[in-house]
Amino acid sequence: MRTSRATAVVLLALCSMALVTGCGPKEKATLAIEYNFQPDRGMPPGMRSVAVMQLEAQSEGTAGSEFDENKWQEIVAEMMHRRLTVANEKHGLGLTVADRASTKEVMKEKDLALSGMAEGAELAEASKLLGVQGLIRGRVIVKIDKQEGKGRSMKASSIWGWAYGGGGSMDTEESSAVRRTITVTPSFRLVDAGTGKDWFTWAPDKPFMQSEAKKPGFFFGSGQTEANLEPRDEIIAMCVEDAIVEFLSHLIPLEYDFKIELESSSNKACAMGVKLIRGEDYEGALSQFDAALLENPEDDKAAFAAGVVSEKLGKYDQALEYYKKACVIEQDPAYTEARDRVKAHKARA
Repeated sequence: MRTSRATAVVLLALCSMALVTGCGPKEKATLAIEYNFQPDRGMPPGMRSVAVMQLEAQSEGTAGSEFDENKWQEIVAEMMHRRLTVANEKHGLGLTVADRASTKEVMKEKDLALSGMAEGAELAEASKLLGVQGLIRGRVIVKIDKQEGKGRSMKASSIWGWAYGGGGSMDTEESSAVRRTITVTPSFRLVDAGTGKDWFTWAPDKPFMQSEAKKPGFFFGSGQTEANLEPRDEIIAMCVEDAIVEFLSHLIPLEYDFKIELESSSNKACAMGVKLIRGEDYEGALSQFDAALLENPEDDKAAFAAGVVSEKLGKYDQALEYYKKACVIEQDPAYTEARDRVKAHKARA
């Protein structure tokens, strides 16, 4: 009987503390969003052939030594080539895109890396050797900052001690916590080989950034390290892909799709809205998020979810207002990223 009593006490204690910390019913959903971009700059008149050169990759930051620059030079160039090739075929652009293997072989044979910002005669020679009218060049600078700290979580022994009459003390213990910020600063150029000048140069107003933090949970939490975070190569690749899409979308028609994971707040209307997203009832979901915000204007999760649904429906101005509201309520990188994405894309979507 004592074991049953102890178990009941533990459950009661955990439930009580869950209520204190605001835990409630929450729902999750994943929503796919697609943009169709129309170019505002376009390709140079008469340019029918282009080559993607080896693109520079540099590293900065406290974890820069773990970044393989040579590997990422090749990855970035391949990603650019793939996006360009797929769009060319899908939209019938009539471009001839130089094969990457042939491009690398020619450059190696003639000792013309051109991964940097060479000018003049080297550009003319490269375009002549490759038989193309345009060259895509550029660089990405990757900064990886990692901070390791400490957090506190409740000891399991303190709960069991309480259950068995050991007093009401709730002891905590120190565990490791980690935070990592990855910043990708790109710049890309399309060079017109005929004139030797840049036809289009692009760099973002601010770098692409992803931050993630893990700390031990309050209840019996274990230590957190970088192994608990999203794989760094996946984050870097996602930022690079976004940058490539931004650059190419000014030159050619381009599709861009991505997924956003949503979690509701403990508000019932917000939770119902996320459930309706899973059923693809987006208008109904939006009504639920509005109801949640009417009940609690500080519900940042409801504001963000309403923005995501509005973006899905192509209501970009409305989405921007919801995202701005979420940013005011809570400083979350996902909110600012969404706000900046819509600001940048809505005019050409």
